Amino acid sequence: MHRFSSQPVRALRSCVARTPSSRSRISLIMICIAATLSAACHDLTGNQPLPVGTVDPSTVANAAGARAMATAARAQFQYGLNTFIVQSGMLSDELQANIRGSHVTSAADIPSDVGVDARQLTAGANLGTDQTYGTLQQIRALTNLAIGALLQYDADSSAANRAELYALEGYSEILLADLFCSGVPLSTLNYKGDFTYHPSSSTAQVYTHAIALLDSALALAGNDAQIRNLAKVGRGRAFLAQGNYTSAVAAVADVPVAFRYTQSMQTCNFAGCFVASASTQPVFDIGSVASVADREGGTGIPYRSSGDPRTSASFVGIVNNNDVWFADKYVQDDASIIVVASGVEAQLIGAEAALATHAGDWLGTLNALRTDGTASGGVYNAGTGGVSGLDPLTDPGTDSARTSLVFSERAKWLFLTGHRQGDLRRMVRSYARPRTTVYPSGNYPGLSGYGSFIDAPIPQSGSYSEAPNPLFHGCLSRD
Repeated sequence: MHRFSSQPVRALRSCVARTPSSRSRISLIMICIAATLSAACHDLTGNQPLPVGTVDPSTVANAAGARAMATAARAQFQYGLNTFIVQSGMLSDELQANIRGSHVTSAADIPSDVGVDARQLTAGANLGTDQTYGTLQQIRALTNLAIGALLQYDADSSAANRAELYALEGYSEILLADLFCSGVPLSTLNYKGDFTYHPSSSTAQVYTHAIALLDSALALAGNDAQIRNLAKVGRGRAFLAQGNYTSAVAAVADVPVAFRYTQSMQTCNFAGCFVASASTQPVFDIGSVASVADREGGTGIPYRSSGDPRTSASFVGIVNNNDVWFADKYVQDDASIIVVASGVEAQLIGAEAALATHAGDWLGTLNALRTDGTASGGVYNAGTGGVSGLDPLTDPGTDSARTSLVFSERAKWLFLTGHRQGDLRRMVRSYARPRTTVYPSGNYPGLSGYGSFIDAPIPQSGSYSEAPNPLFHGCLSRD
């Protein structure tokens, strides 16, 4: 058992305690989290005195302080989802870095976002995914802190609160498994400040651990349908990632198609980001960093050119001689709703499982989302997915083409919500698709071409490093 220095843990408690619980102070909460957890990850020198001016931790050892920790944990999840969607979107075929084509003189000069977009994902490189890794691990730490504090100080009224936190921790581990190489350590921090290093876990083990957390969420959620359905969809997503189709479809069997668990974030196009960055909400900075892609690398989905209303995008300007396209599903320079989990996703999980096991009407499930089968003025009415103008699909005739169709539908229904990287990686892992036919490949502007990696390395240097962990020895595999 290792123990954190008391200083960062106490600073976290006092900082969160001084932070009002309203969403208008999310940016301040982020500062608290970044400062204290970053220190905690690297300072293992033993107990230290409280910094001058720090509120005594005993003042937050109560129900109000525990609830404030929970608020901070939820805010950190919001921030983590932001960076995950952007970085995983660039690694997959959803987004392209705005600064692609920049002059590069050596591998060390590749800009961090270009390194992700071009799949030049070598250990030790300067990568935008490093911050994503640190943020997702911080979610795990902060949810653990909050769950323990709620159980200790607010147990009578916090079961649903703890259920949601368990669910968010489970989702953070799903995102870690989707984006990073096999070998993520699931080290733990509890609300008393006890920290324990853990060795690398395989990708399958991370998904399994996420399922256990989501089981805890289900057990605590009681009659809270919103949290129960959040946990159910998360379990279905993790089982699907493991290729366990029977468990995946069972997990989401009774999730209503109208269910949605959402996050609100400040969005901006490339011109408005500097203004929006002063907002009190985390900035969902797709437009400032990346553009909606179209047939990227010859293998990507035609998000813009297909005319599909689910993936349409608008031209907003030029960066580094690259056209920048902003997804129409989000609002430029204003608050946008991002769907974390939904009944639509549950239906898509069922469709994939039905096809993979040859048990169930996969095509009928997809078509029910698209249309009710009737048309008005030549345009098909919306199905249960709520988008009008989508024609019914027809069976393409072969299992390979059917699988491609299911993943195409997933790409469009779940566009820019943080699902595509996990889907592409699953196509390689579970369906034996060559990675060059799944991920963008070929020439890359400014570089010799796309790299071969399909996952991000776990950082071993810098602010989000696993270097202090004596049980971590790098990626177990890069598949």
